[in-house]
Amino acid sequence: MKKLIFAIVTFVLSLVCAVSASASEAPVKMEITAQPEKLIYSVADGVQRTESVWNEDTDSVSTVTYSYYPIDFAGLEITFTYADETKKEFSFDENMSLAGSEFTILNKTLQNAKNQWMTEKQYDVVLAFGELSAQYQVFVTAQQPDAENTVADIAIAVKPEKLIYLDNEAFTASGFNEDGEVVEYKAYPFTAEGLLLQVTYADGSVQFCSPAVLSALTDREVVIDDNQAFDSQWQLGPNQIRVSSGDLSAQFNVYVDVQDHKFEDYFYAGNDQHEADCVYCEQSFRFACEGGEATCAEQAVCTVCESPYGETLPHDDFYVKDADGHAERCNNCDLDGAVEPHDFVAGTYDKENKQALYTCNVCAYSVFGQPKGDIDGDGALTAGDARLILRASVGLETLTPEQTALADTDEDGMLDAGDARLVLRVSVDLETLNTFIPVTE
Repeated sequence: MKKLIFAIVTFVLSLVCAVSASASEAPVKMEITAQPEKLIYSVADGVQRTESVWNEDTDSVSTVTYSYYPIDFAGLEITFTYADETKKEFSFDENMSLAGSEFTILNKTLQNAKNQWMTEKQYDVVLAFGELSAQYQVFVTAQQPDAENTVADIAIAVKPEKLIYLDNEAFTASGFNEDGEVVEYKAYPFTAEGLLLQVTYADGSVQFCSPAVLSALTDREVVIDDNQAFDSQWQLGPNQIRVSSGDLSAQFNVYVDVQDHKFEDYFYAGNDQHEADCVYCEQSFRFACEGGEATCAEQAVCTVCESPYGETLPHDDFYVKDADGHAERCNNCDLDGAVEPHDFVAGTYDKENKQALYTCNVCAYSVFGQPKGDIDGDGALTAGDARLILRASVGLETLTPEQTALADTDEDGMLDAGDARLVLRVSVDLETLNTFIPVTE
């Protein structure tokens, strides 16, 4: 059978991730250091294709049906050598990517449909990377799951060294301890990512495949479990893993570890909280804003999302005050309040001196004064005071200048029945009057 040479794959490697060499240095040599000699597929993996072709024997067009199979580089390892003679090895995994790197493979197949990865053929596979290339041979065949050349053994070809979980991926499992008591423990789900099996057939041939492909080859379920008692199951630290298919099994050790969520790009979400997505699990989480220092003029600024949050502080205020009123000021900001009148409250009346201490209930400014309307100086507004004011307003009584000032309760500059009426209403608690004349020395 004529050998078919195909350019199977051209993969483009990002030079910004030039592994152990410097980020700007490209490899100078590429070698294939491990390769599969035979790729054995299950017939069920084949895809049938029907084409019309020219039949030279009959000199006419005839229809042919054939099966082709997906390109598989399982078991292939490549070594890159750099100018400083450092080397870096890569293995192709089942996802057609270079394991352990950020490189991506493009153009997985460059063949036409008729000649695409057919069985019972020997292939020369050419790999290219820039001006570098390497080549190997592989035989492709297919068999029924129950064919005579059955799977005789399985082994671990490539395995993950460490499985890293997020803490919230843990689940609660339970089982019996040595005393027969039911206990709960924290466990983590197994992932087959990075696991590659070596399958050996009865005729000695070897294939590298994933657990899913092994299941198709043997027509049996492949079970992956921890191969241990429950109290050690998938806990943090070293774990022993078993891969089994019927009577066949292989096992390997893996270390289980936990990492915290990692958050970037926080944004303010309202209610004094910020939100961010975990870069690992892509879940959204909210946290209380924190840090910063609020003042009476500005809110605190969160040190995480850099947004203002919370309430401003109350003013550390004081008052500038005099006989005309008071104005609010603050020790922490440039608050400059307008001058407002005092809100005086009278203290106990001193009958001997005919005065009371009036204190502002806002700024505590205080002054001695005589209450307006108290004409007779007894410390209370009564009907007698109202009668004196009324008589004085019509010239039946003569008041001293001090009494006249006290009698002008509405402060309109004259005495009339309105002043007397106000005092009378205050005396029976129908109105209030809290004005006074300051006492001067």
